[in-house]
Parts: sequence; structure tokens; C-alpha cells
Amino acid sequence: MKTFEQTVIHLGAPTLCGVKPSSLVSVSKEVLFCEYKKILLWNKILEDGQKKIKIARRGENLFLLFIYDEKLVQKILSKPEVLSYLNLKGYFTDNGISNVLNELLKRLSYCEIFPHEIGIFLGYPLEDVVGYEKYSGTKTKFSGAWAVYGNVAEAVKKMELYKKCSALCSSLLEAGNNFEAICKTINFM
Repeated sequence: MKTFEQTVIHLGAPTLCGVKPSSLVSVSKEVLFCEYKKILLWNKILEDGQKKIKIARRGENLFLLFIYDEKLVQKILSKPEVLSYLNLKGYFTDNGISNVLNELLKRLSYCEIFPHEIGIFLGYPLEDVVGYEKYSGTKTKFSGAWAVYGNVAEAVKKMELYKKCSALCSSLLEAGNNFEAICKTINFM
């Protein structure tokens, strides 16, 4: 069984490496309470790289760690087609990144089913997010880290990059590096 640190580093690696706008990690209420000080410390470490960890409650005993890269999320939110989609979903996109993310976290906390637009923030192409929403995960061209409805070659390339980031960060942790050392290493590569 993986430790809290192993899980966060493995699942959050593509975001920590700066190639994925955000990652989600599910943790139990008990784990969150035990590791809360560590999350606060990690947020201080991540500040320089414009990355953050926010917490969303997901039910009675489950929480989500939303790890994100501000620059990459901002880049996504600069695309007119993404803004249009999010506006249709009821987001007020002209109020800035902070308000958009707060709305997303609120929806993650209070919506019974996952809001489909989470895919946008996780770096999935808009075409794939809309396709998943329309076809409920069926009629895909390819399935991997997400359901692909658009460009399979590009999606597979991205998925492979995400796997490489996870493998790299996990191996750095196994070699005895802590979270801070891993972040410094990957930011200078």
C-alpha cells in the first residue's frame, strides 16, 4: 500500500512537472486530518512555481486534493472556446482564475456527480470533455487516462508524458528525496 506522500507525488507528478494543469488525489477524512500540516508545508514549497494544493470535500469521509499550476490553468482559460463552454456551464469567467477555481471546487464539493467540466482543468481537450458528456463515456476512439473523442495520437502522446512524469517523481521519492527535493529537481530539469 502506498503512503500518502507516494500517492500524492505519483498522481500529482504531471502537474508538479509543469506539463498538466491540474491533478486530483482522493484522500479519506482521517488521512487528510493526519497529513494537513504536510499539505500546508507543501503549499509553501510550491509557491515559487505558481502551483498550489486546494482541498474540496467530497462526501462525508472523502476529500479531494486539487493540485494545480496557475500558469497552465490560466493558459486554458485564455482560450475563447473553453471560456464559452464554461460560461454555458454557469461559470463567471470574467471574474478571474481564482473565482473560476473556487466555483469548480464548490461544485466538486456539492454536486452529487462529478462536474464534466473538471476535464478542462485536468488538461483534457475540450472535444474530449464535450464528447464524454454527450456520449456518457461510450463511442470513444480510445480510452486511457481519459476517454478520447478527438485526436487519438495527441492524446496518447500526452498520456505517455504524464506516465513518464509519474515514473520520474516516484523514482526520485524511492531514491530518498522528499517532496521539496523532488520539486526542486523537476523544476530545474
